[in-house]
Amino acid sequence: MDFTSVEYLFFLLIVVGVFYQIKPGYRQWFLVLAGYLFYAFYQWQYCILLFGMSLYTYYAAIWLSNNQSNKLAFSLCILVLFTPLFFFKFNNFFIDEVKNLSGKASIISYAFPIGLSFFSFQMVSYLVDIRRKYLKPEQNIVKILLHHAFFPILLAGPIERAKKLITQFEFRNDFDYTNFRDALFQILWGIFKKIVIANNLAFYVNTIYSNLSRSNGMEVLLAMWFFVFQIIVDFSAYNDIAMGSAKLFGITITKNIHDRAYASTSRTQLWQRWHVSLTSWLRDYIFFPLSKFSKKRGWLYCNMLIIYLISGLWHGASWGFILWGLGNGIWLIGEQITKKSRFIFFERIGLVKYPRLFNFGAWLIFLNASAFFDVFFLSKNWDEINGKFSQLFAVQPFGFMAGKRVILLSILSILFLELANRYKNEREIYELLPKSIAKRWFVYFVLFLALFYFRPVEDVSFLYFKF
Repeated sequence: MDFTSVEYLFFLLIVVGVFYQIKPGYRQWFLVLAGYLFYAFYQWQYCILLFGMSLYTYYAAIWLSNNQSNKLAFSLCILVLFTPLFFFKFNNFFIDEVKNLSGKASIISYAFPIGLSFFSFQMVSYLVDIRRKYLKPEQNIVKILLHHAFFPILLAGPIERAKKLITQFEFRNDFDYTNFRDALFQILWGIFKKIVIANNLAFYVNTIYSNLSRSNGMEVLLAMWFFVFQIIVDFSAYNDIAMGSAKLFGITITKNIHDRAYASTSRTQLWQRWHVSLTSWLRDYIFFPLSKFSKKRGWLYCNMLIIYLISGLWHGASWGFILWGLGNGIWLIGEQITKKSRFIFFERIGLVKYPRLFNFGAWLIFLNASAFFDVFFLSKNWDEINGKFSQLFAVQPFGFMAGKRVILLSILSILFLELANRYKNEREIYELLPKSIAKRWFVYFVLFLALFYFRPVEDVSFLYFKF
């Protein structure tokens, strides 16, 4: 039941329909039930894991609030919550290493529970906030269950803090047509971005990387560039659908990615715009506590490296993600160290006088740096990494394996998205809907037509569903 599937839309509309027909007092329980039903469509066997971790979080929070001074108990509570994440993240990684060393695996492999990285972090942040006395433990268990099983954010975030989300779980509002219309249009816009833009980019990238030995250097470089846009648009599309779905119930969730994250002029700026809930979580719960030990610049840079290594491991336990995380940390530290000297250099050569040219040059550096790092993101081991970089220097003719249409459509759709985002600025897409009913339906018709006409031959699941 993918977010872009007809099944999900039917599920969503049925849940919304029932939600506004039942009494407000039952709506929390109903959404919990809907969340577990939604999760069961993907991995029914892990519903008990989600429920058990939620139940544990509820009682642990109440116990910790009465034992604030017990640091050991607090540490053990956090360790218990992280144990499933550590087990499922690293189990398969160790299996692969055993295979490489011995030629066979002696450990059982398990499927990774979808969304575990997200709801685990939500649970941990809840306990830490109680420990810090930012909030009091929630006495209503259904709100805790819903905090972790609210289906619009269950599979791929955002990682919502309890203080923001639980306070919205009163559900006293009646059905509002304007809110309903706006939410559905935001969902439609997200589906359009996913199917027409991200999936076509994914089709080209997957075609080239699955036929790497037959691709020339330019095709590989184009695949590297396209993946930078693919992962950003894919994540942005998911966030639009999640925000629209939550809005149908009167819930506002975090805008987890800036609409023009792909237009960043540095990796530092990208990380300010990209996966906002994860970066803020790592900042508040790891970077700031580590920074209390020392304010020296060297220690702070060391903390940054730790943060981005954790970010890599959060995405997955593989050498590709480890190198991706470390590479990001080193690059960002380099940007911080050279920031002043770079500006002085560009000022001396007169480039600062031409801001558009300066920004375009900075964006080109960002694009190629991102393309470089994303090779590690997409690779599980050294062989895959080496294969992609080696093929950059291949000189055989351009094969157009993915088709000229896909390349042209991908480029034009990126340009269209950039124009739409520039016009939209910081507004949400539904704020641009025309007041005229006829004009609104014309917009709907164009988007639906694009979905059917420009749909790629293969559907691709959201990238962050595997994290």
